Amino acid sequence: MSTSHRQTSCPTIAYSAVMQRVTHPDPDLELEFIREFSVRGEQLMAAATDDRRERIRIAIYVQNLVHQPFRDTGMDYAAAYHKCYGRPIEMRRTVRPQLKPRADTASEH
Repeated sequence: MSTSHRQTSCPTIAYSAVMQRVTHPDPDLELEFIREFSVRGEQLMAAATDDRRERIRIAIYVQNLVHQPFRDTGMDYAAAYHKCYGRPIEMRRTVRPQLKPRADTASEH
């Protein structure tokens, strides 16, 4: 029984490890991102690491740079982001509540 308990708890441990904050991004790559997007008008230097990572991710998508070459690194922006922060860049969508369909008032009469 203890074996099955370990098997069910492992995905939870792995999931919580993935959800932890990025604590040690690659400083050289992150500085390259900061330089690149500062020239384009983004404010990144004063931001906390997680906030800066999120702003860089959004800037990459807004400026359609995901598959464009990143400077002279031989990588595209998505690969450089993954190498820098240890997680893949991903497009997120906001989940919005669905409106309920209007009741047809004509059918009530």
